[in-house]
Amino acid sequence: MLRASILVALVAFCGPVSAQIMVPTTDPFAGRDGADTVAPQTSYPLGRSDLVARQMVLGLRLERMQRDLCAELGCLMIINESKSYQVTAFYAQTTGPDGKLEWSRNQFGEPLYPKRATWRFKTGGANSCDVPVRFVLRNPKTKDTFQFETRTSLCSGPHNDSLVRIRAVVPSVEVKG
Repeated sequence: MLRASILVALVAFCGPVSAQIMVPTTDPFAGRDGADTVAPQTSYPLGRSDLVARQMVLGLRLERMQRDLCAELGCLMIINESKSYQVTAFYAQTTGPDGKLEWSRNQFGEPLYPKRATWRFKTGGANSCDVPVRFVLRNPKTKDTFQFETRTSLCSGPHNDSLVRIRAVVPSVEVKG
């Protein structure tokens, strides 16, 4: 009985006090009296500048490695200038083991969305300086697909960059009644 009354007294005593304990937070806008009801959108965790600095350094290192490899090997820049079509596949024509011409496997891991660009390192030899390439375009709304073929240089060499611009222009007809 004595234990129960001590427990009740302890709970009654600690209840209001525990509600007043301040919990530390990293949000500088927490606890303001309605002055700002919307916290700012940031791209980094507040109060963790060490994480932000580490991510920036890693990003700069990767950017420098990409720039150096593009200067050494050459890069193929692919720009999708279409308004609604995604580039879902990129194939290069190669010579198979039996000597016949065949298309390579898809060089894209994910689609290239409209108004976006991507790059690939050029690793081909001297015989790949003028290679037929094929792009498969798809409209995500209508599910229409078509193929676009052109020629580009895939041979590697210092500062040997290439650019492929893809623009799907589809005419539209309106019938007014």
